[in-house]
Amino acid sequence: GGDEDRRRRRRWQGRRRRRRRGGRAAGGEGEADGGGSDGETIRLYTAAWPVVGAGPFLGDWGGDVPLYDDGKINPTLLLETTLRLREGGASLERSYVAGGACIDHPHVDPRFEGDGRVRYIFMSWCNAEGESGSPPVGYCRFDRLTGKTQVWRAPPRTFCEEVVVIPRPAEAGRASAGGEEADVADVWLAGMMYSADVGRSCLAILDGDDLESGPVCRLWLRQAVPHGLHGCFVEELYGMAT
Repeated sequence: GGDEDRRRRRRWQGRRRRRRRGGRAAGGEGEADGGGSDGETIRLYTAAWPVVGAGPFLGDWGGDVPLYDDGKINPTLLLETTLRLREGGASLERSYVAGGACIDHPHVDPRFEGDGRVRYIFMSWCNAEGESGSPPVGYCRFDRLTGKTQVWRAPPRTFCEEVVVIPRPAEAGRASAGGEEADVADVWLAGMMYSADVGRSCLAILDGDDLESGPVCRLWLRQAVPHGLHGCFVEELYGMAT
């Protein structure tokens, strides 16, 4: 009833006011550089809230559904955390990248998972302002080397689910000048999308090296698929009649 809704809203507002710096890690990739007497540098990329109150996991989004007080809710940003380890102690630096946009579920080419050579981070894209959370309506690619961001915006009333990064077969073109394998966005991105205009979902396939051009194909289903999280890619086919 109305009284219970008001009580839920007050509890949620209270959680938002009890803030401390922090974030929720929805994904990210680390790199370790250096070593020896100078120590090393560890860099981590995570999806994070700018602030988070005390309480259970996802407490700021508690209740049956998030309540958009004043039309806003905590945004999810791409946080770059740099930890420098030295003999005399350690230092910690934090900054938001990808233009400060509201994003979620960052992923990399799995061949470079936790590898300092990783260059590109792919994720869902919600809005450019990064002031409030909102449904994902596109996809984004962040280039760690240049700091540049590419965005593909879906058509109106289309909502985009989390991407799965699928490596393409190895090619000689991925080798760097030093002979080591390099991250050149040689991947496919697979993500479910729902069109409210047609009331159906599709599996979209995007080229990781040309994300701004949008899907290279859309595989439409006969019906809508409920919102979901996470996925994986395997080369084998299961449950298919031969």
